Amino acid sequence: MLSQVIYRNYISCKFVKTLQRSAMKQILLFTACLLFINSSFAQKQLWGMAGANGTVKGTIFKTDSAGDNYSDVYTFNDPTNGLEPYGSLVKAANGYLYGLTSRGGTKGFGVLFRLDPVTGAYTKKHDFDSVNGKTPYGSLVQAPNGKLYGMTYSGGSYTGNANIGVLFEFDPATDAFAVKVDFLLENAARAYGSLVVGSDARLYGLTSGGGADASGLLFNFDIPTNTFTRLESFISGPGWEGFDPRGQLVQAADGSFYGLSRYGQAGWSGGGVVFRYDPAAPLFNKMTALHKFIDTLPGSQNGNDLMGSLIQAVNGKLYGMTRLGGINDAGTIFEYDLVADTCTKLYDLNNTTDGFGPYGSLMQASDGNLYGLTTSQGGQARLFRYNIAVNTLTVKANVTGTPHYTALIEATTTTGLNNHPFNAALKIYPMPARNIIYLDIPVAHRYGTVVITDISGKVTKRQDGEINTINVADLPTGVYFLAATVDGNVLHGQVVKN
Repeated sequence: MLSQVIYRNYISCKFVKTLQRSAMKQILLFTACLLFINSSFAQKQLWGMAGANGTVKGTIFKTDSAGDNYSDVYTFNDPTNGLEPYGSLVKAANGYLYGLTSRGGTKGFGVLFRLDPVTGAYTKKHDFDSVNGKTPYGSLVQAPNGKLYGMTYSGGSYTGNANIGVLFEFDPATDAFAVKVDFLLENAARAYGSLVVGSDARLYGLTSGGGADASGLLFNFDIPTNTFTRLESFISGPGWEGFDPRGQLVQAADGSFYGLSRYGQAGWSGGGVVFRYDPAAPLFNKMTALHKFIDTLPGSQNGNDLMGSLIQAVNGKLYGMTRLGGINDAGTIFEYDLVADTCTKLYDLNNTTDGFGPYGSLMQASDGNLYGLTTSQGGQARLFRYNIAVNTLTVKANVTGTPHYTALIEATTTTGLNNHPFNAALKIYPMPARNIIYLDIPVAHRYGTVVITDISGKVTKRQDGEINTINVADLPTGVYFLAATVDGNVLHGQVVKN
């Protein structure tokens, strides 16, 4: 009976075999397991940031795991500590949250900061000074080496119009900051979004300018060799994949990267494009336009003006938002089905109860719902929950400030779990493997997503949910790369299959 209770609550206890020794030990261990449940699962929270709105110059806020009990954790009111945070928070392996502001700091060009999610203590870690970057609009990402990487919209070692942004590195262990790429030297420019770690451990990103047509660039960056590679240029015109991409890429279970471009026609027009970049495709067929939004009636009622990013939900479909369009011209929530190759409008936002014009992206929480933010245009900014199964949107909280280029994150803030020393290099055993592999992840953090790819970058297996054990018996003999996403951390390892 006890083992069934433990199983139903997803608790794995090392000493289960000792439970039969005495009824008293069973009661004690059962009580301990209940306490463990309450202390870990009850403290999952949603965290987000919002920029300036009136006298408020930005906030960091949190809610409980259901989007209720909103509270502002930190208010940006000291210019030297940063102002106007854009982008999202990221939970690093050391348990702290890290983020960027677009203005403020000692030079006025933005800062990189750290926040303790348990105590709420805010610490500025770096001032941007224009030479090392200026005005970061995106978010940070933690790479397999444990360091944080990001981009700035402007700044760099040049002056005037050539001051068009950098790709930088920050080491949370030493606070060391370094510019890795000056975008001018690579024909890239003006990054609004964030980097993502691909299954090959390279960083992939988008810039809104640069490239062959000065309309945007898709690139990757190899950290060990410090190599920047231009992969695809966005080209202005109706026959292409759109231009001016503002968000970040998402690598889906099929191994391809998916993203959004803001416009899709010649000039600053067109409703935007859903595109795919397939690293394994032939040279001239890697980039494909999957769906084009329209910015004129009647087509604009399906949404237009794409400012955020896509996410892949556990059902395998992609979800995103438009800033404008829909019945109320206040934006929409849409779904792209990779199997059916169809794009469907799911929900029309309005500028009263729902908020207006989302600039950011959705996230899927552990409860299976999508959560997002609307801006303050046309009314009070909102935090909402969208239920995919029943197609309902529920406003959960009013938000202080104006969210821009941001998404919520879900984090566990129990001190004992928060301080667990995740390793960027994930321990996997046994190695070589035959049937089952085990991931060295704490029990409380064993839910997430694992993607296994072969040496060509093709995804060979994906597992969502509980990821401590994975069956690899069906994989052919060879070497594979494994990426596990757990509580906002991306951990990497290698699998050798016999």
